[in-house]
Amino acid sequence: MQVKEALLKDNNIEKVLSFYGYANITDRGKEVRCGFTIKTNPSSIAIYKNKNLSAVDYTSGITGDIFTIIMEHKSIGFSEMIRDIKSLLGIEIGYSKRKENESVSRVFDDILFKRQEKLQVYEEEVLNKYAGKWNTRFLKDGISIETQKKFGLRYDFEEERIVIPHRTLEGELCGIIGRINLDDGYGSKYLPLISHIEGDRVIRYNHKKGQTLFGYAQNYKDLYGADVIYIGESEKFVMQLDSMGYRNALSLSGSSISKEQCIAIAKLNPKKVVLCFDEGLEEVTMYRCANQLSMFLNKMNIEVGLIIDRKNEYLEKGSKDSPTDKGKEIWESLIQNCYERN
Repeated sequence: MQVKEALLKDNNIEKVLSFYGYANITDRGKEVRCGFTIKTNPSSIAIYKNKNLSAVDYTSGITGDIFTIIMEHKSIGFSEMIRDIKSLLGIEIGYSKRKENESVSRVFDDILFKRQEKLQVYEEEVLNKYAGKWNTRFLKDGISIETQKKFGLRYDFEEERIVIPHRTLEGELCGIIGRINLDDGYGSKYLPLISHIEGDRVIRYNHKKGQTLFGYAQNYKDLYGADVIYIGESEKFVMQLDSMGYRNALSLSGSSISKEQCIAIAKLNPKKVVLCFDEGLEEVTMYRCANQLSMFLNKMNIEVGLIIDRKNEYLEKGSKDSPTDKGKEIWESLIQNCYERN
């Protein structure tokens, strides 16, 4: 993560700790020590200057990295914290504003957005076009109102679609996917909603999903250093698990895994990663993904495995169901009885 790289420069760790109100901040060479407040143990919190910025609060027993420590202490969300740090340190992470002659849709005429070399990101105001409403379709699919709010779901009344924001690993808005909400609807089930007009054509922007992991920003505190991370294909997989009480999940937004996604997973430093593909996916595809991920994780002694319901004891053959589609009881039976180590 580029923000961590920036924190390791100069005295940026101390600047961030001071910004969040930590006391008695001292640089000890390989680590920075501080206290939660001026009245607490002045060296109870340690931030280690390794590539992960590992951190420990020895008083409370909280472990993780500098981000999880701050999130836990200050009750702040990942995206908000990253925005604070970037603003404080003047970190741009390679983004630049769009050129004035670039075409955008009528919806975003007054919205400035920023561009990265490979991944385009947008200001949060882009979401204001859509109604901040939860939806009954996802509620019936096991995604609670609380989870819908957590992941920022909205509704597009113009296109009759459920709005699902996608975010970069830094927590910035990089895409908006619309799930059709009509039982007899027309067109694609899922459709990118960000678009621009070229002549008489509407060009929809489909962000590069291989550079992101759905749920990374929202679940970061429960992902870093986790005993296990579950990785599925769809956004619903992450949100259904969140509603079941599992906040250690990510989505590939597809059935393949990219190098960038493997690296991001490795940097979370979990003990185990379990791939949970939809029913009916060919095993050769599953194992190709597992093998690719193992190449990055095996040297870190991180176990990689898969959920495979070979006899279709829990997921009906041909259903193409996600492991989370049938509820918590079936999900827990799958992870208990259908796990295979790669």
